[in-house]
Amino acid sequence: MKKIIVALLLTLVGAAVAAPVELKGSLGTEIKYVPEQELAGATNLQLGYLSRLNNNTNAVFGLRWQANRKSNFDWYEGALDAKPFLYAFVEADGAFWEGMQPVKMTMGSINIDYSPYIATFGYDTKKFFGRRRKIGPPTWTYNNLNGFSFDQIKLGAINTRLFYVFDNYAAKANTYGINFKGAFDALDLNTTFVKIDEQLAYDIAASFSPVQVLDLAGHFLSDGKADEGWYKF
Repeated sequence: MKKIIVALLLTLVGAAVAAPVELKGSLGTEIKYVPEQELAGATNLQLGYLSRLNNNTNAVFGLRWQANRKSNFDWYEGALDAKPFLYAFVEADGAFWEGMQPVKMTMGSINIDYSPYIATFGYDTKKFFGRRRKIGPPTWTYNNLNGFSFDQIKLGAINTRLFYVFDNYAAKANTYGINFKGAFDALDLNTTFVKIDEQLAYDIAASFSPVQVLDLAGHFLSDGKADEGWYKF
């Protein structure tokens, strides 16, 4: 499946050459100050290219350099890595069949921001990585993962999003997830489930207001690893 995606993206690159294009990029340095601690800084650079293949389809590819090595300054621990990573994807809007509301599909490098606890990662979103095998400190970093995602799926009053990741080098298993967000009369719901191998993580937030002066809310959270989850009312 990954080979099919790569072949599709390479095919679209040729078509993108003659299509209207947009170039964009960003360069920034983050400096963190914590009282009674030394300054910490890191730089990130992104160069992107968007080509409009037609009214409903875009091809996007670019390069991202991120902080990954020491600099000559003791306080500045985030000099740019000499080797950037490539991200590339195709996004399209359309309906699967006549009469269905349009949905957005992305194939290639994906960017997921369903839940800050269990589903926040991608080529354009920083994810926290703890120290692994005692090599290097914990850090926030961008991570390019390939797969597909669907957004703007309407199930009545519920807006649904889902993703599937083909890359499995980190978790040794493919990852997929789904998010439901919307309101049923007096019930507001924002629920995310993520499945990695045999582990099922969830982030369920709900509030219920049967009358104007009463608001009942609850939050249930699990990373799929611990025996017990976390909850709050």
